[in-house]
Amino acid sequence: MTFYTQPDRELTEEEKLLAEAIGVSQWVPCGGQICLGLSLDTAREMVDKLFTERQLPLKDELIGELRLWREHAEQGLKSSRQCDQLMQKVIGLVGSAGKR
Repeated sequence: MTFYTQPDRELTEEEKLLAEAIGVSQWVPCGGQICLGLSLDTAREMVDKLFTERQLPLKDELIGELRLWREHAEQGLKSSRQCDQLMQKVIGLVGSAGKR
């Protein structure tokens, strides 16, 4: 088993800033947005199957709403990816500034 050991020296301000920027970037929900779209696809398939087998009403309306939500999730994923790309640029800039 490997344990993280503290460095022998205090982190520099640049290293602290880099660590903070990386920490903030973890809150950009790329993975969550991907999962949301997949969940909506699964929900749509399950609704289609159940409502067809059991001849339940409002199937088309519900599937239509799930499709709209899926489209909205796709837009969210694009925005999330853009935020992630911007954060990666900031991390790169902060990291390279610390090496100077």
